[in-house]
Amino acid sequence: MRPRGIALLPAGRDWDAVRVRRAIGIEAHRALGPESRAVICDAARQLYWLVPVGTAASWDVPHTEALGPSTYVVVPPAILLSGPGDHWERPPGPDGYLTDPGALRGALHKAVADALGPRPKVSA
Repeated sequence: MRPRGIALLPAGRDWDAVRVRRAIGIEAHRALGPESRAVICDAARQLYWLVPVGTAASWDVPHTEALGPSTYVVVPPAILLSGPGDHWERPPGPDGYLTDPGALRGALHKAVADALGPRPKVSA
């Protein structure tokens, strides 16, 4: 049973989402600073950025997953700002809740490279 106020909402309607494991996500969140808008942390300690609808269709960052139509995200109530369990890592604010996908893409590429090393070049 979910705590009161937590909702399971569809991606692809008002927003898409980008999911990443916490270790990588925290580094990207720091790098984005105030450019990072709403960020959800789930019970499995994965982070979710809310991004404009349509972002999932062309998302290409390794070690992340884009969630669009036919997927759902657990969204906590605004008062849940810490865990354990589902909560807002950064709640929606006066600047809105959607993070710019280009800025997020760059921050996540850097965070993935820092955490896992550069991707090997593939020769043809």
